[in-house]
Amino acid sequence: MRLQDVRWVTHEVSLPECDAAPFSIREADRENLCHSFGESPKDDLTGLSIWASAYVLAHWLVVEEGSLEGKAVMELGSGCGLAGIALAKNTAASEVVLTDFPTNTLENLRYNVALNAHGKPGERGPAVRSLDWTDKSTWPDPGSIDLVIGSDLVYDDGMASLLAPLVAHVLRPGGNFIHIFP
Repeated sequence: MRLQDVRWVTHEVSLPECDAAPFSIREADRENLCHSFGESPKDDLTGLSIWASAYVLAHWLVVEEGSLEGKAVMELGSGCGLAGIALAKNTAASEVVLTDFPTNTLENLRYNVALNAHGKPGERGPAVRSLDWTDKSTWPDPGSIDLVIGSDLVYDDGMASLLAPLVAHVLRPGGNFIHIFP
């Protein structure tokens, strides 16, 4: 499926029970995604939808924002970027890196980061990077991240065995990994 053939829905997101800055997220209309899993990871369209766990992760990160001051945070499998953009707009994290692998997902993720780029003067938005869990040449430097986050990352047999070495590689000593899933 080509992105220009997708019908899009843009949501204004406000996180309840906290004083978070609202933001916008674009996702594919779910009727477009009846065959979300492609033949290979590069063809996967699951990242064009917002999954419920991303809302849970976003809310938790914003409520806990004081503990993120000055931290480098990387979101794995960012998809539409809801949690990572919420974190970047509402915390004092020093660096936020949003990652995914499929080209269509990365294109929409960049769109969503740009959609939310209006902010305070000098405010830096999150970086978007392609990350292939099976290709170490795409991994960040060892020990370069304080907090690795993700939601709904393990939805296939064998994904946990790819995820664990990546997380262990990028986390600084004493770093944390938060994974939200149903």
